[in-house]
Amino acid sequence: MRYEKENPVFDPAYLGDTKLYPAEHVDIFWRRDENFLIRDVEVALAPRDALKNPEKQQRYSQWRKTWTANLGNSCADWMQPNGTTPAEVFGVLLSCGFADHLELKHALREFSSIQGCDWARDMLKGLPVEEDAPDRG
Repeated sequence: MRYEKENPVFDPAYLGDTKLYPAEHVDIFWRRDENFLIRDVEVALAPRDALKNPEKQQRYSQWRKTWTANLGNSCADWMQPNGTTPAEVFGVLLSCGFADHLELKHALREFSSIQGCDWARDMLKGLPVEEDAPDRG
């Protein structure tokens, strides 16, 4: 969501009135620190039908190389019954650990942009408002 303007397949028409990303159309990206902690979580709108266009698919593939890992609609079981969901992905990231408190908040903000992720929006309400500056001095 932070980099949606750089996403070559982003199309605001998929957002509808809610302006939230439909879960079935998202990829979730992240990087790991040297100590393997999670940072730079990004929720990207990536509708499968937009990726059928070879040129857009190639540009998207190049763009997504910015991150080291991802899960989302590129997985066969994404949003299928008993399949992978955004909440499950967040749980995996949380169990790995975030680089710092600010990275956790960024991740929650990213997940809060997904339809059906009321849990992320609710969790953000419980966190104190802080300056968006790195926790590291």
